[in-house]
Amino acid sequence: MEEKTKTAAVAPELNFDIALNEDAVAKLKTVAKWSNILVITYYVLIGISIIFSLFSFKIVEKLLYLTGQSMPPVPFGAYVTNILASFVFYGIVVVPFFFLQRFSKKAKRALVEKDERLVADAFADQSMFFKLFSWYAIVGAAIVCTVFIGLILVLFLVA
Repeated sequence: MEEKTKTAAVAPELNFDIALNEDAVAKLKTVAKWSNILVITYYVLIGISIIFSLFSFKIVEKLLYLTGQSMPPVPFGAYVTNILASFVFYGIVVVPFFFLQRFSKKAKRALVEKDERLVADAFADQSMFFKLFSWYAIVGAAIVCTVFIGLILVLFLVA
């Protein structure tokens, strides 16, 4: 009995060298610098958001007091839940920017050391940043649409 072997079509290897001219190197250096600035700005904003979330109940209480209204006492569990939820949320949201920071560092190092492997690793990290950021945007848009549709349904059911 003859044994038939199936061979899958394999994409040919892309064996070619690519060289970066001076303009490409300058642009990669600029992208790495601005990526790092974006990451630092994002980390600062996350820190401010965490601080705000830690004191959000007190801020609302003070704002209501200034308008002459009062707020019922908030149970301690609500404070703990708010803090834990904030840290979980911001911990998840910060992940793509970790990859962007790695891209920035590796790209800078690759240009200094003239290392092709580091350039490839840097672009892999940049690719992961865009993948995660895109998924977060899709999930965020889905949540916003769901809430919006839910609000419209509630308004029609109440009316």
